[in-house]
Amino acid sequence: MKGILKKENILDSKIGFNLLPDKTIEIIEENNGIKKVKTTTIEEFIKIIDESYVESFDSTKKENNKDKILSGTGILPNSDSISTIKTIQYNNDKKDIYLLRKSKPTTINFENSLFHNVKMPKLIFKINLKKNNVISAKVFAVKDKIITNKTTLYKYPLSNVGNDGSICFGSIERPIYKNDTSIFSFPDFFLSTKMNFDYYINANSSGLSVRPFLEELVKADEFNEEYLKTASITLKEF
Repeated sequence: MKGILKKENILDSKIGFNLLPDKTIEIIEENNGIKKVKTTTIEEFIKIIDESYVESFDSTKKENNKDKILSGTGILPNSDSISTIKTIQYNNDKKDIYLLRKSKPTTINFENSLFHNVKMPKLIFKINLKKNNVISAKVFAVKDKIITNKTTLYKYPLSNVGNDGSICFGSIERPIYKNDTSIFSFPDFFLSTKMNFDYYINANSSGLSVRPFLEELVKADEFNEEYLKTASITLKEF
């Protein structure tokens, strides 16, 4: 069995999969001629697909959350660290895509100083798009290993994100995405942008200013979740 998901975006990229003789699934991702191959079990492959879903509703009607219709998407994560939580599709070319970035180190550019191997918590991004242009985005941290509607959200522990999770883009030019799959690159795009002191007050409980806190996260073996401050909302309310 073979399958392919074409990503018709700015990059020449696609995802394919094969059922191997030993009954495992081979997932092949190709970006601009560079291939990445991984194998997984059939059970895990099905789980990946089942964990992605779409909510759709008519935004011209006065409907509440209980009126939203759930349906399977079949969207595959395009890396080991990013996956879809859900997509809300409106009827006016707008959509909200929720992405989970697993706890994984990154490089932070703070005031033109690069901090490599900065440990990060798990992050949930809510990206609002119109015709696949990023209109706005929010981000919160999470502690739960299994993400549900009851999952508590925590403040993003660094700068440039407001208390309500809103990302401050400033003068940064936002990328354009031509399909849902290509937007998997957004979390790492955001983390790679230049960071300053904006909105850092009360972002975490370390008691440190930005630079010493980043230095601490570089030295740490993993992100200490005790640094996280609750945002007093759940995923269902996000």
